[in-house]
Amino acid sequence: MFSIAYKALYRVYRPQTFHEVVGQEHITQTLRNAVRDGRTTHAYLFSGPRGTGKTSAAKILAKAVNCLSPQEGEPCNRCDHCVGITSGEIMDVLEIDAASNRGVDEIRDIREKAYLRPSLLKHKVYIIDEVHMLTTEAFNALLKTLEEPPSHVIFILATTDPHKVPLTILSRCQRYDFRKVSTQEMIKRLRKITEEEDIHITEGALRLITQFSDGGMRDALSLLDQAYSFAEREITEKEIELLVGSISNEWFGQVILALYERRIADLLQFTDEAFSQGKEPDQIIRGLLYFLRDLSLFHYAPELDEVAREKESQTFVTLAKVLPLDRVYEAMGFLNKMQNDLRWSSYPRILLETGLIHLGIHILSPNPMRTEFGIPSFPEEESSRIKRLEERIEKMERLLRENPKLQDNMEGAERKEERRGPASNTGNPSFPFLIQLMENARDNYLNRMLEIWPEILEAIRKREIRTEAWLKQGKPVLVTDKEILLSFTSALHRDMTHRPENKDIIEEVLAEKTKIPFKIHTIMQEQWDEVLKGKVSKENREGNPPIVQEAIKLFGEDFVEIKNRRS
Repeated sequence: MFSIAYKALYRVYRPQTFHEVVGQEHITQTLRNAVRDGRTTHAYLFSGPRGTGKTSAAKILAKAVNCLSPQEGEPCNRCDHCVGITSGEIMDVLEIDAASNRGVDEIRDIREKAYLRPSLLKHKVYIIDEVHMLTTEAFNALLKTLEEPPSHVIFILATTDPHKVPLTILSRCQRYDFRKVSTQEMIKRLRKITEEEDIHITEGALRLITQFSDGGMRDALSLLDQAYSFAEREITEKEIELLVGSISNEWFGQVILALYERRIADLLQFTDEAFSQGKEPDQIIRGLLYFLRDLSLFHYAPELDEVAREKESQTFVTLAKVLPLDRVYEAMGFLNKMQNDLRWSSYPRILLETGLIHLGIHILSPNPMRTEFGIPSFPEEESSRIKRLEERIEKMERLLRENPKLQDNMEGAERKEERRGPASNTGNPSFPFLIQLMENARDNYLNRMLEIWPEILEAIRKREIRTEAWLKQGKPVLVTDKEILLSFTSALHRDMTHRPENKDIIEEVLAEKTKIPFKIHTIMQEQWDEVLKGKVSKENREGNPPIVQEAIKLFGEDFVEIKNRRS
């Protein structure tokens, strides 16, 4: 019993007419019209990604110009010439691989034979694939033939890298740029083939095939052929993922959900599973980018074919509801940058894991630890402050128990402190208020503010040049998460800066540049120097309530914090 050799799908369904070439109508229509009107030229250059139909179009053109009964520029595929060219039996149409025949001797041989009349056809056709692989000497030899071509010869050059072809060659060819086949066109073609071959395949599997073939019809057919051999009954997304070693969309959804919920342990478990299966960091980031892209598309166009199928995933629908679009776009930008960094990293896995942790904590979670104008805020510092404050409260309560007469002064002291307030409009801040600011200040905030201060001044100058003139004489000396203390050597500049019309402009610009509603306070440089040296003025010391003065005597200034109590 004889067995018939199996023929790959991409060979069975290779286009035989211009009409069958998928996704290249801008080229096929032009070539068809040229053949119909007898306006073909002696040299063509077909460029574009692999698997988009360059060589197929070249063979169709060779048949069309030699067909005995062409139909509106299309080959009939029934005459002896068409059948012979399709089978490769007619030697007047020669297909050459320039990657393996790239030397000057091979091109000289072509040039010598080109001048001989065709043995059977009207035109000799030379199809040189991957022409960019020719050597410089070979290009020079080919150039001579293109400059003075015989009337019976047509050269069709095909390449994926047209920029590597010399300009002298390009200028003598009609150039046609093939593009990647769109998802819709590819799915339509694949669906037709599966129906003809009685292949059962899900819609999701078809979309995965188009995604992994990256616009190449030949790659799509090869993957479909492989999946057909692999699957027992119906081809599903799972079979495609196993074949190409990809990761399911549901996995990416679970990773994004873990990032959103700050489940770092689960995140690391997910990535460890992926690495144990041989997945690459770049592949993981690419999949996350596609998933986030689908989330954004789903928000604006939920009925779009590309994302409509995602409605079946509860994880996807949940994330689409809870993730704000600005966070999605910010996450995509971060992942894109991380993908570029991975190319130069010696430890890509570590970079991926730490990057994903940052993505969850600082970007995707509902209450991310947002950075204060570029500086992250960590909760550990807050817990440390709370612990110190609790210790102080405990000491203060013990002081009151041991000194009952201090309790009698409490109400009067609080009323006096309330009347005085934290600071006057033009005077220096009170000592208690300064202590409070210093407790909340952070050196990294101050350093960052000093870095961007020239930008702040420039932005204020564009708004109001006089405000910038007054403010330029001051400088930040202390920064908290919501307040800035500025020191001045000139009382006039300090007072003018503190005027409401100027202060409002400064605070508005600060909010625009840092995304934080900072409030500004001012102090004379002389007083600030005293504060730094621990020499607080006698007036400020005496202005403290009696209970505060006693507390300072017992515990020292560093362990006493004064706050206003509002009624």
